Amino acid sequence: MRAAESPLYLDHHATTPIDPRVLDAVIEVLRELPGNPSSAGHATGRAARARVEAARAEVAAATGVSAEEVIFTSGATEALHLAIRGLAAAAARPGAQVLAVLGDHPAVIDAVQATEQWGCRPRLLARRPDGHLDEVTLAAALREGQDGASGGVGAGTLALVVTAVHNELGVIADVAGLGAQVHAAGGLLIVDAAQAPGRIAVDAGAWDADLVALTAHKAYGPKGVGALLRRRARVVPLQPLWGGGGQEGGMRAGTLPTAQIAGLGRALALAAAELGRDTMHLTSLREELWRRLEAEVPAIAWNGDRDRRVPGNLNLRIQAVDAAALMVDVPELAFSSGSACSSGAREPSRALLSLGLSRQQALCSVRIGLGRFTTAGDVTRAADLLIAAITRQRQGSALWALRHDPQARALIGLDDEGWPT
Repeated sequence: MRAAESPLYLDHHATTPIDPRVLDAVIEVLRELPGNPSSAGHATGRAARARVEAARAEVAAATGVSAEEVIFTSGATEALHLAIRGLAAAAARPGAQVLAVLGDHPAVIDAVQATEQWGCRPRLLARRPDGHLDEVTLAAALREGQDGASGGVGAGTLALVVTAVHNELGVIADVAGLGAQVHAAGGLLIVDAAQAPGRIAVDAGAWDADLVALTAHKAYGPKGVGALLRRRARVVPLQPLWGGGGQEGGMRAGTLPTAQIAGLGRALALAAAELGRDTMHLTSLREELWRRLEAEVPAIAWNGDRDRRVPGNLNLRIQAVDAAALMVDVPELAFSSGSACSSGAREPSRALLSLGLSRQQALCSVRIGLGRFTTAGDVTRAADLLIAAITRQRQGSALWALRHDPQARALIGLDDEGWPT
């Protein structure tokens, strides 16, 4: 799946390599179906439309909805903005809360903050140290939304955005449980499921979600295509983000990219069908990599819930190691020091800070994402390279050398675990 000279790819939360079976579906459409799916007046257009609808059925079957509830988009970011901003614009509920969680993906945070222009009150809730939104915290926020900030009758809660699988931490949310709380308070449940397909079961019906955002490229599909699931279980008003040709029931104007949509459908179908096998494979690889690192790298720890996380994710803080420097020191590996949307900046991950970690702890953290095509040999190689590089960094670290000296710890300002205070 990779060229011999390419780095070993361990950044599957940023994006995934396309599955050859998905690539075959994309190429088949590019080669054989040149028509515009909106051109119903001739056979070429109708053939393209039939392929789009076949993919729509695949997406629906893989996610627990009906085909009529699938709206194709350019990806999860657009789907989230259509869900969050589109709902705020159409609902016309000034003063209503729109809730999300500190450290969620910028696509969520930016869309939630944008609801202010329609009079909504964006609010970011605190995350527990294990990475989860606490049900007690949510219940308090829902009560406050109903009571109003000044003690009078509030405008309530319009929606809660829940990230099913966190893009950095890999933790798995209790989507159905959190959704039940917001529904009981009269709000809607929006789910960011970009990282979910192929890692957990995606079932919008079981979640009782109202709107669900998906993308292909996190699930071994092509970039530039995704979907918004708009369930009919409740009336969910949406205003489109822009006008144009009226495609997708008037919700998303623009010529449909038939080949990419075919890739999305195939990718999600495979993700659902092979979830059990992928889970066993990735759990085994992750535990072997962790076994090696834990045994040979002292002062290494998990960020977020150790158990309720997707099988291919390791988000780890490594004392006396600079994560950005570690990435440079191991060019043979492709991994991350944060989300793909923020890792270019020399700033600590907001997701890690939301756990209560210090700036230094966040800057010492790495995200490793294993994937469908990662092998046991890859894990052995990755462990060897990481252990050697971490050892090199620590050999030149005064903080590491003095971590067991009580007087030096007090002088330099290290806590009992050796982290700068």
